[in-house]
Amino acid sequence: MSFGSTRGAIVSLKNNRREKKSKFSKFRNSTGSISEGIKSEKRISEAELLILKTKLNREHQKRQLKIITITTAFLIVLGVLFYKFMF
Repeated sequence: MSFGSTRGAIVSLKNNRREKKSKFSKFRNSTGSISEGIKSEKRISEAELLILKTKLNREHQKRQLKIITITTAFLIVLGVLFYKFMF
């Protein structure tokens, strides 16, 4: 039996183990911060929150309309080219 080589592999694996790092220690090492993250002390009033929501909604609608317009134009051009070459 080759238990010697198996035993050697097990010892080698045990000696080569590394310490598991948590996300917190990775964050601390990369940023140099000792806090657990970014915390905002400023509170937003309901009126400011409503204004921010409406602004974000408008931006989202503009972006969505732009994407739909470009996609529709592309599909129309593709349809015209397909029709022209096929018929």
